[in-house]
Amino acid sequence: MNDFEIVFYQRANGECPVGDFLDSLNKVMRFKMMNKLDMLELYGNHPRGDYSKFVDEGIFELRAQTRTDITRIMFFFDENRKIVLTNGFVKKTQKMPMSEFELAKKYRADYLSRRQEMESAQKGSRITSGPQWRPKLDDIVSSADARRTVPALSRDAVPLDKDR
Repeated sequence: MNDFEIVFYQRANGECPVGDFLDSLNKVMRFKMMNKLDMLELYGNHPRGDYSKFVDEGIFELRAQTRTDITRIMFFFDENRKIVLTNGFVKKTQKMPMSEFELAKKYRADYLSRRQEMESAQKGSRITSGPQWRPKLDDIVSSADARRTVPALSRDAVPLDKDR
């Protein structure tokens, strides 16, 4: 049943909006989103539950929620059972921001116009589904954790009043 392939959209300059978005999430939300990505990869255009929703004009949203945050990743289906993730955002209101929808449409148009060029240039290095995209997400998790980690101070590094 695992016939779908997840592709992270990349801009012409190499930036990956979804990768940057996942990098910005806290551990709990990132874990939830990775779980939803696994489900999306497994079920594709036959979703189970309410984790995926059609928005409009061929654009869908992948949904994850914690008590305080509602997170979305926009995506579309491409030929050969590819699911292209375009952008993500943390939802602040009941309505989806139109700017995020317009951005997803813009990225889709760019992706489709550059598809052949990208496929030939990225042969072998493309971030895709299963074993290939999981290490990319693991890299995102570890780099985000490294930036958030505060180095521990040793007792000797902190001057005490009696040392002054």
